[in-house]
Amino acid sequence: GPYTSAAVSSIVYDEAVPAVDGNVARVMSRAHLIGAPPWLVERADAAGIPRDTSVSPSESPSVRLIDAAVRSHSTALVTAGEADRPGDINQAIMELGAVVCIPNGQPRCTECPWADSCSMRRAVSAMKPGDLPDGMNIEDL
Repeated sequence: GPYTSAAVSSIVYDEAVPAVDGNVARVMSRAHLIGAPPWLVERADAAGIPRDTSVSPSESPSVRLIDAAVRSHSTALVTAGEADRPGDINQAIMELGAVVCIPNGQPRCTECPWADSCSMRRAVSAMKPGDLPDGMNIEDL
């Protein structure tokens, strides 16, 4: 499929194509607040936290738009001027998602090299008691 093709192309042939799997999608979505719930986007905007604006905040954002935004950010990383080994960048982001920016509300943000620039972490850090919707825990993000 597209992921395997991109991974092989970038890792073996040094082609500057993003290899987007679930781990990469999670890292990019959190780093840029792509597809985040409207209440979180509002708090991030109020705190002046930068975020991706290509996907409008919605309770059910378009999967197609989220995928396009994730791919756009991933492409920017592997095509950056210093990206002479795009396969290494793809592998690093996949590993970051598999080991540090893990799912199910248990990311290891303190171990993340992107922690200071991650929009999700910054938005969550800016929250005050009572900012979460009823019944939601910070681990749900």
